Order: sequence, then C-alpha cells, then structure tokens
Amino acid sequence: MKIQSILSKIKNSKKLSLSFGIGLVFALSFLSYFYFRPKCYGNCENGMGTKKFWNGEMYIGQWKNGKEDGYGLRLSGEKKILFNGKWQEGILVQDNKKLLPKNLIKEKK
Repeated sequence: MKIQSILSKIKNSKKLSLSFGIGLVFALSFLSYFYFRPKCYGNCENGMGTKKFWNGEMYIGQWKNGKEDGYGLRLSGEKKILFNGKWQEGILVQDNKKLLPKNLIKEKK
C-alpha cells in the first residue's frame, strides 16, 4: 500500500513539474517576443523612419513595404556606421562607406 501511494505521488509531481515547465517556456517566449521585437520611429512601412533592433543596431532611412528601400544608414550599437548607401527590398545594393570620414566607420574584423 505504501509503495503504491508513493508511486502515485511521484507521478503527480512529474505531471505538475511538466505542466509548470511548459507554462514557463510559453510565458518566456511570449515576453521575449515583445522585448526583442524591433522598435520603429516614424514610418517604417512606406516612407522615412528609424528602426532600432534588439542588438542595438539601427537603420535610418527610406522604407517601402516594410523593408529598407532607398537611401539609408545602418548603425552599430555604438553609433558607428556599418553600412551607408542604397537599399532595395531590404538588401544593400550600393555601399557608400568610402565617402564618409574614417572615424565614423566601424570596420568588420
């Protein structure tokens, strides 16, 4: 009798810890979606705007259909210029970094 009651308690505690673990994973993933989601200032759909990404990088420039399109800058978290040029559908097609002062550019290693 005692062994059966101990085994049933163990089974119930496993179910409880499993449901707690699943709930915790769901809650953390839900909250991280809002924390790491890029923040937009201006019109980041169609127009001029600034989008700040979760890692501190920023894109400042023109947007079309929610993607970088036109002229803009991509800045690092330290506000150094990573890319400067013309973008098309979210892809840099013309890099104009050579036209900027060297102290503003963060070189990739």
